[in-house]
Amino acid sequence: MPHACPPAPAKSDSHPKGPYPVYNLSTRWYKNVIHLKTANGLEFILRPFTVPAPPEAVEELREMRIACGWDVELIGEWMVEIKEGRRIQWTAYMGQEPIGMCALNIYSIHDETLANGVDRAEVAGMFLYPAWRSLGLGKAMMTHVEQEAAQMGMKKTTVNTRSLGPSLMPYIRRGYREYKAREMKYLLDTILGLGLTPEHMSASFLEKPVPAASTVFFTMDLQTTA
Repeated sequence: MPHACPPAPAKSDSHPKGPYPVYNLSTRWYKNVIHLKTANGLEFILRPFTVPAPPEAVEELREMRIACGWDVELIGEWMVEIKEGRRIQWTAYMGQEPIGMCALNIYSIHDETLANGVDRAEVAGMFLYPAWRSLGLGKAMMTHVEQEAAQMGMKKTTVNTRSLGPSLMPYIRRGYREYKAREMKYLLDTILGLGLTPEHMSASFLEKPVPAASTVFFTMDLQTTA
């Protein structure tokens, strides 16, 4: 699975101003700590990112975005989305050490084909620090996020990632397929700042059907604790 998250798309001022279709997340299981296990038995946890967030949690997130190379400026926007029930976000820990993050966008004000609050949700923000890659952790995180979408009754999960480089093929191997034309969508300054060429501004939009929630529930290798 991809471990480095894609840069944020260029923003548009034409998105709807709300109200947004969102889920009531106040009593949902997403508040629980999730215990995950990789195929080779490596155990770790996902802790939900709540708002208001403890300062140390915000700092962990900021450090991840710096390591990732982009989107530090979006943390404030994510806080609003989490508070309004449009985004669920988790930080991954090995013991007490933060090792990565993942998120599920329930409704996107920028692109409803990615997440519309009804039957489509976006897998977003997949990231692991280099020392924790190629161990199956990314696959376990991805499976968890897809399972959350299934439990919400979503019909498809989506991904928005760079068309070039190593980002695209892992999703293809997982069953995702492009559903609309590619766009030159990523910010040029961000791409150049990463040492990439303008061709890397191209974004691909992928989707795949979500398994039935009942099937997912009985096959997922995780447990929740209060």
